[in-house]
Amino acid sequence: MAKSHLALSRPLRALGPGLLSDELRRTLDVETLMSPPTGEAGREAIPVTRDPGLEQLVRLYRGLSEQKRETFLTLMQAAASALRAG
Repeated sequence: MAKSHLALSRPLRALGPGLLSDELRRTLDVETLMSPPTGEAGREAIPVTRDPGLEQLVRLYRGLSEQKRETFLTLMQAAASALRAG
């Protein structure tokens, strides 16, 4: 549900606050209570975990294009294997 809210809220915010009802603006503001803006692009993301290191990895992953995500995962798996072996 939260992901659906995020997807729908972006186009609504583009309309500008003057065009939205008070109730709809309050609904859109719920998003900022759930998750503060993150990243340089100001993208908002729902935290997945309480672990800051894991959250950083998730933000890095989300910041990549679909085509580059597979490469990212392959690199992370190789790095984890090397660290376990070492």
